[in-house]
Amino acid sequence: MASEVYVLKRIKYREAWWLLTGEEQKSLVEKIRKSRKGIAVKRLALFAVELSENIVVNVWPDMESYHQNSITMGPQGLNIGRYWDMDVTLGSELLPPWGAGPDIYARQDDLPLV
Repeated sequence: MASEVYVLKRIKYREAWWLLTGEEQKSLVEKIRKSRKGIAVKRLALFAVELSENIVVNVWPDMESYHQNSITMGPQGLNIGRYWDMDVTLGSELLPPWGAGPDIYARQDDLPLV
């Protein structure tokens, strides 16, 4: 069963981004948008950390669509790593198949009231 994938990215702009003209920046962003055409990516949040750093939280419909887009963004595709340094954390609403894991004790709403 496919499940949504939550993607938290911390994006730091590299010098190469700032060396692009405004038109080149817009063109790159448009290419990224086109690469996601037909994929229902939802933006949940966008945080500005500093002038050159953002945190973005997106929801992808499934891991396959996220993975295919990652390939498109990679060195053989748009090579966006040249312009942005990104730390990526993936998540899901579902529990992993091997069990609840160590965070089962962190869910305070699951504890009985005494």
